[in-house]
Amino acid sequence: MSRGKVQEIQRIPSFKYLFMDPSSGKKSVHKRVRSRAALVVCCMDNIGHVFVLDCWTGRGGAQQLAEVFVQKCALWSPRIAAFEDAGQQMLLVDPIMAEAKKQGVLVPLQPVAPLSGVDKKWRIRATLQPVIGPGRLLIQDEHVELLSELLAFPLGASQDILDALASCIMLMPPPLAQATIDNEREDLLFYLRESGAPMHIIEAEDKNNKQQWWQKITKEMGLRTTF
Repeated sequence: MSRGKVQEIQRIPSFKYLFMDPSSGKKSVHKRVRSRAALVVCCMDNIGHVFVLDCWTGRGGAQQLAEVFVQKCALWSPRIAAFEDAGQQMLLVDPIMAEAKKQGVLVPLQPVAPLSGVDKKWRIRATLQPVIGPGRLLIQDEHVELLSELLAFPLGASQDILDALASCIMLMPPPLAQATIDNEREDLLFYLRESGAPMHIIEAEDKNNKQQWWQKITKEMGLRTTF
């Protein structure tokens, strides 16, 4: 991803969330497929549109994964940077903190316990379907592997990125109800009218309310919904 593209994405007025699964795909359909680590960075607007800002997959030891983790934290400044704390994966804590200190990066680290007794594919479907179904998941053209996993799910050989994406979405607070947002907009317009604000200010605010910021960003950046 180019520096210009990153800077443009960073204008999105929302908290970013980062999740890494250090050893996703442990139960791949084909056992010949080696497990990969997967990392996803997302944000959500107040009515539930999820923007995939960054996704990465790769293999490596704890030190290599720690370096990627900290580099992504430095790039995106996430509100929460989490990883699955199952078994050997907890060995990442010390390398991540050491690398963060070395680079001078603030890492809001949050280990997340895996859901015991829950089938991974069921969890992915239950988390992503409410977002994908209404067309609220927006990804970039360069996220080819993510789109491939989406199109192949649940029969694909790998769900590495999907697993990390579902976990990342679960870190986010639930979106506001549309009725609440509409009421807040009307309250603002009412206040402007009652306070004697100039008509051009009221009309501009009304126009801004009718076009969500995510619609503007989506058009400018050429983002696409998944389906």
